[in-house]
Amino acid sequence: MLSQRWVNAFLDPVRERRAHYEAQPGLIEEILASGIRRMRRESDETMRLVREAMGMPGHSLRPAPGDSVLPPGLIYC
Repeated sequence: MLSQRWVNAFLDPVRERRAHYEAQPGLIEEILASGIRRMRRESDETMRLVREAMGMPGHSLRPAPGDSVLPPGLIYC
């Protein structure tokens, strides 16, 4: 059976990381926003290459800024 001391020793680093992030409001949101910006840059470049390979340069499924009407059945990232 696991001793309480061993379990606490195992969980202490997890608790410390949690306290670190908990003490910095907004940090998690900024990390996520940064990851989303990176993902969009990379996916935009990948899709540009795909469209170029397919002979469809200039086409985009991502709605233009301000567009709120999306065709049904398509998923936008």
